[in-house]
Amino acid sequence: MKEIKGILCALVTPLTDREDINREAAVRLCNHVTSGGVDGLIALGSTGEQIALDRQAKIAFVQTLRHAMPVGLPLVAGCGATSTRLAVQNAQDAQKAGADAVIVTPPCFYPFGDRELVRYYTEIAASIDVPVYLYNISRYTKTKISPNIVRRLLDNPRIKGIKESDRDEPYVQELLAIAKQRPDFGVFQGSDRIFLKSFQWGCRGGVTVVGNIAPSLAPALYRAFLSGNMQRADALQSKLLDYVSVLTMLGRFPLEIKVILERLGICGATMTSPFAPVTGEERARLFEAMDRLEQNPD
Repeated sequence: MKEIKGILCALVTPLTDREDINREAAVRLCNHVTSGGVDGLIALGSTGEQIALDRQAKIAFVQTLRHAMPVGLPLVAGCGATSTRLAVQNAQDAQKAGADAVIVTPPCFYPFGDRELVRYYTEIAASIDVPVYLYNISRYTKTKISPNIVRRLLDNPRIKGIKESDRDEPYVQELLAIAKQRPDFGVFQGSDRIFLKSFQWGCRGGVTVVGNIAPSLAPALYRAFLSGNMQRADALQSKLLDYVSVLTMLGRFPLEIKVILERLGICGATMTSPFAPVTGEERARLFEAMDRLEQNPD
């Protein structure tokens, strides 16, 4: 597998009304996103409702993407769970289904300490033959992956990096300082909101959710950064912020993304229960905001 870096898109998960994987829509979404020049895909992350899907659906989604993706493009699968045993099962399923790597949130619900989380990640890494990425998003899991945990896991060669999605800038800086101890350990920014400054600090890449709707935007920002065109990169960062504002405007993320993708004819707006469908008024507001955004292209 080639090195994972650059822009990865965290996909929504297209579902049928029965909350099974809509394979045809998944292929359309894959083609739509990869056409924008992303460097990889993440399935079954927070945007992909991983925690709410059953085992069969998760396997089916990874299998479908693996067959639809361009050859050589990395596929990373989310595998976090509420226990080590369940996370190991998720990781083994993902590897068998074709994932090139897994990304793992800490277990939620119970308050675990550093010793327990180091054991959790160590056992997951030992159970599979593909790279493992830590995933910090404590506003969802209520458990933060401490810098001490990251230091203790640096000795594990299968653990290749961390995605940071709390938008905690001092924490990102501390992670980057730790990562200098191991050249193959990467820090990835999980928020479109602060891509540019994160790349300037030294993050190896970013994970976009805007890419579901506007797949070329974040890759263009990353390329502008690499080429030293900071004026262009800054303009694209501002555009990403505009998209994020729209995609979170109803406070029901990631439902907003699926509603827009339904309008584009890519997948339906079905979410895992107990998400409720958008109202007609919410849909109208969302589409009006999108229309304004698209009338002012970068």
